[in-house]
Amino acid sequence: MRLRSGKITIENTNICPANCTICPRDKYTQKPGIMDFNLFKKVINTLAEQTHVDTVDMGGFGEPYTDKLLFERCAYIRQKLPKIKIFTSSNCFLMTPDKYEDTVKYIDALKISVYGVSKAVYEKCHRGRLVFEQTYANILGLLALPEKPYTIGLLTLTKDNEQEEDDWLKFWEPKLDEVYIWLPHDF
Repeated sequence: MRLRSGKITIENTNICPANCTICPRDKYTQKPGIMDFNLFKKVINTLAEQTHVDTVDMGGFGEPYTDKLLFERCAYIRQKLPKIKIFTSSNCFLMTPDKYEDTVKYIDALKISVYGVSKAVYEKCHRGRLVFEQTYANILGLLALPEKPYTIGLLTLTKDNEQEEDDWLKFWEPKLDEVYIWLPHDF
């Protein structure tokens, strides 16, 4: 295996507590699950032989924090590839305060998918088990720490949340390192 890109994405899980209106996960034919740790180690060991990789993205269409081995995986990456940056995307519903320390220790950049600033719009867009108050408390708790990963906010605009675009920017732009507003695309 020879990689030409500087970034590789490893989907450690395709399980997610959300059912976001913009996500194509419902089209998956693959059974929901978490990547076998031995397979993960094999991928990382292969990457350790490469010279072109500088970032491992622990994500995909699943929620990385559903994986109870997420931080063991990150520790293994750090052991085998100490100079690599670890990136992940999360809705942060499961990134509870007991996970802050390891998040700060292992995650270099965290892209936060948060599709509303009001409870009604947020929960309409994210659907599933996500609860506005818990997710916001998790995110704001992490952001209150003296040290934190580089943070990126993502709002994907839909007819359900477009009326909150300005309010979303006013709320998140001063708190995060970067913010993006995307239009949905066809995966």
